[in-house]
Amino acid sequence: MQPKFVTRGPEVAVGMGGSFTQGDTEKISALWHRFVQQMAEIKNSKPYSLGVCMSSHPDVPKAAGDTFVYVAALPVNEASEVPPGMVVCHIPQAKYALFTHKGAISDIRHTVEYIWGTWIPESGCQLLDAPDFELYDERFDPQTGIGEVDIYVPIKDASGN
Repeated sequence: MQPKFVTRGPEVAVGMGGSFTQGDTEKISALWHRFVQQMAEIKNSKPYSLGVCMSSHPDVPKAAGDTFVYVAALPVNEASEVPPGMVVCHIPQAKYALFTHKGAISDIRHTVEYIWGTWIPESGCQLLDAPDFELYDERFDPQTGIGEVDIYVPIKDASGN
């Protein structure tokens, strides 16, 4: 699996977050389940969803032993109204290695393990200190959990930016 290289952003998203360890797919799935029940409360949203991963977020406490924060979110035109229990994520404009996971969402961990465990170490690319994220659009069917999901990994370009 080889990525495309794209520039994207900036983007603002509103959603529900939690802290996790690698392999917490069931807990992340539960977060999405809770989020979907309240996502209609988000105003000015765009027609796709994001799963935003970051090392930390100022409004999401990180539990002892957890290694990252994940926010199930909707991108918005503006984050003027944030529903209770939700947070705002800022995704900067950046260059990204774009991977597309195809198939069941329950298998996305294999794609993620390939990206972080094989592609990144072998690529020679340096990671940018910015959130990486999954993009769920019309190619993904949330009812069946099957389709295509884009995974954006922020990387530094040749100038180090």
